[in-house]
Amino acid sequence: MKIQIVHDAQGRILGMGQVEPTPRGRKVKSAASLKAGAGQSVLELDLTGDLAKRSFSEIYEQYGVDLKAKKLVARGGGGRPPQGAE
Repeated sequence: MKIQIVHDAQGRILGMGQVEPTPRGRKVKSAASLKAGAGQSVLELDLTGDLAKRSFSEIYEQYGVDLKAKKLVARGGGGRPPQGAE
């Protein structure tokens, strides 16, 4: 599953949306339309494995964005990305 995440400069998740597959032959980059405000960024990720089975609320509550690696990381723990966050 591909998602877009809007996050702030500290890596806190502010919003998420699932990217719908683009129909063949269409020249659309992605079907999600999240927009970042001032001091925010949008990150697009492919979720696989266990992480793809989690609800958006679980991801919002338990994970943040590693700004340098551009990956999801568990909050308050060793900084290792969860399986499937790449």
